[in-house]
Amino acid sequence: YLSDLEHLLKQHPQAIVGEIGLCKVAKFVRNYPAELGGKQGALELQRTVFDGVLIKLFKEIMQEAVKVRKEWRKKQKASALSTESGDRGGDEPRILDAYPTAVAMHSYTGTAHHVKELLEFEERLHQEEGSGVATRHPMFYFGFSHAVNVAMCSSDKSRLQNIEAIRAVPTNRLLAESDVHCTADVEA
Repeated sequence: YLSDLEHLLKQHPQAIVGEIGLCKVAKFVRNYPAELGGKQGALELQRTVFDGVLIKLFKEIMQEAVKVRKEWRKKQKASALSTESGDRGGDEPRILDAYPTAVAMHSYTGTAHHVKELLEFEERLHQEEGSGVATRHPMFYFGFSHAVNVAMCSSDKSRLQNIEAIRAVPTNRLLAESDVHCTADVEA
């Protein structure tokens, strides 16, 4: 699996990995065969895949992002020197090139405050880059699902925080997630 994923990501560098994480309540975990370790075996299998993806692929991706960021800084310094000497040739460095194209928060469990902080961070990046409003592409998207964001809220406070977080997300950044294999898995 990991070698196939690595091959596909290298073949399609703009691809987005939909979800990497551990889930203790997934149907896969609940129904994992007892002879293979049951729930504990399923969680261990998830950890193995997660560690493989996180340690191997994510490390490579972050190393590439660091290279891009260093390249951007070199171009920025060269551009500043060129500006001082009156030469404006070549492509201008873009700060957003040092960051992922888009980041989707799967089953986002942060607060409205965190949503606002992320959107303000994105706005600062666009301002540093000097991109006009018409040319901006969203960087952050926020997903919410019944299975995680509603069913797992155990208190009135957490339910209210979830609602406030959803309301803080601009509609063009809102992702609806099912997180279920069939509607029978959703409690009424």
